[in-house]
Amino acid sequence: MGAQMATHSRAVCGRVLAALALLCGAASGQSGSSGHTDAHKAQVLLAKSEALEAAEAHYAARELLREAAGTIPDEGLLERLAALDDASGSGASEDYQRLAKLLNRPEQRDEYLRVLRRGLEVSIRDGDSERSAWFEARLEDAGERSGRLWVGEGGKKAEYGV
Repeated sequence: MGAQMATHSRAVCGRVLAALALLCGAASGQSGSSGHTDAHKAQVLLAKSEALEAAEAHYAARELLREAAGTIPDEGLLERLAALDDASGSGASEDYQRLAKLLNRPEQRDEYLRVLRRGLEVSIRDGDSERSAWFEARLEDAGERSGRLWVGEGGKKAEYGV
């Protein structure tokens, strides 16, 4: 029974991926369709990446998101890519930096600060002193002083850093 369920799940995932591939082709203009917005393309690609993850094709999901985030400036794509890279990959601090740049608007302040804080943590964890300094500077510009405990002058680890 368990093997049948697994086979059925893979078949369903395969059909979903095929349908999403058709949608992605239409969203990217491959089928001659036009008028799709970046937001629509991003939603289709996010759905496709989730289907790939459900089919346990995690690397393919990450690569799909990385490619899409390079051409479509979408918060959802970058948020998901950053989360995947943060959990098990490389490049998360760059993803958070790109996401912060998109979120730097007054109406997005809370989300912007959340992304800056996480970006600082990740860049410190990954030893990315250049991005650590970038996140710290943006946090300070926003009135946050907490970064000083972690990153010293010029992005070097401070006395009380990790």
